Amino acid sequence: MAFDQFVAIRFTSYYASLTDWPDHLGRVFGAFGFHTRNPTALEFVTAVREWQLEHPPLKADGLLGPQTWNELLPAVRAYTGPVPAGTRPDWVGPLRPTTGALNLPPAAVANPVTHDAEDRVLHATIQQWLHAGGRLEANPYVAVPVGIEYASDVARESSLTVPTGGICGDLQVGQVWPGLMGNRVVVATITGSFPATAAIVFITDSGQAYYQTAEAWSLDYLAGVYAGVARNLAPLHTLLGTETQALLGAIPVCSGGGFAAVVGTGVTQWVLDHRDDIAKGMVSVASVVTALVGVRAIAPMLFDKLVGGFFKPLVADTLSAATDPKVIARFVGGVLVKSGKPTLTQHTVALADALVPVAKWAATSGEVAEFIREVAARGGVLTPDEAEQILAEVRNAPAEIKKLIDQLQNAIQVLR
Repeated sequence: MAFDQFVAIRFTSYYASLTDWPDHLGRVFGAFGFHTRNPTALEFVTAVREWQLEHPPLKADGLLGPQTWNELLPAVRAYTGPVPAGTRPDWVGPLRPTTGALNLPPAAVANPVTHDAEDRVLHATIQQWLHAGGRLEANPYVAVPVGIEYASDVARESSLTVPTGGICGDLQVGQVWPGLMGNRVVVATITGSFPATAAIVFITDSGQAYYQTAEAWSLDYLAGVYAGVARNLAPLHTLLGTETQALLGAIPVCSGGGFAAVVGTGVTQWVLDHRDDIAKGMVSVASVVTALVGVRAIAPMLFDKLVGGFFKPLVADTLSAATDPKVIARFVGGVLVKSGKPTLTQHTVALADALVPVAKWAATSGEVAEFIREVAARGGVLTPDEAEQILAEVRNAPAEIKKLIDQLQNAIQVLR
């Protein structure tokens, strides 16, 4: 593999665990020309690469792996010059870094993507891991690409925070971290037997989701600092829970084409640009859905034929799921990306229009034929039997229907 300073630093501790070169650390440093001080991580991988270039056919990747170590060992044994004093640098890592099994279902692992700069650097670590014989579905040493459906499922049951045990401290759902080459949005955290199975699910600005153990997250950022590619080690923003869920609803609408390519901006900027729309949409849609659930319960024909409309797929679940803020937020996010706020407004206004004849018949009695004509004037189609059943539903619970209609009309005003 070609030389990449971040990848070389990122995997130095791993390859150190496969050989015994850390047992000869002083002479290794001395053989590379560091006689009075320990090298930095970047100086070390650069020196390894230069030595590899001088000793073909070794790959000049900056990694002191088994093959390079076998070639270097005679020179280390023969070295008798001065060696730097001091403790083992932390970038060398422990001899046996902690690793555990992800136990991801195979269907959760997505094909690695290269939509933006952050995806590309993560892809490079994946390629190096596969080259080293690792498996994406079974080992947490790198960030594993997963489908957005898997990320959404994990986010439903997510804990709020998880410790990394490293330089990033505790991670919180909704935090937007500056990654190595782009942003990472934390959408779920998973507690486990730290550090082996505590994990994070994050999304890059392209909309690609990744699963990564807390330990591997820390290794990424530590290597990024040493390689000079990591930015400030603190979140840039913290999204609200509803904003994070709206994002999870927005990404699938892009059909895997890359969020920025479809929408014109990265996921972080999209949320920041649409914060007001998401907040207003949540308030309005939550009220509309609550009222629609009530209508469906006492007047199923009315709901099915006249007032379900655009919101019917959202209310088609169980009552509890239909009114779950996470479900509503994902619905709002999907609508905002697919068609924008005007479409959401258009459908709520159409719903308000459909309520006019219903509100009238909730307060008075009328003929079926007249009711059918008023519905038809608003684009609806009812058979005489359907109209008769709706009117019966309205007359059986006029007060409840009127209250729900008032709730719907008040909620619709928010988006007008």
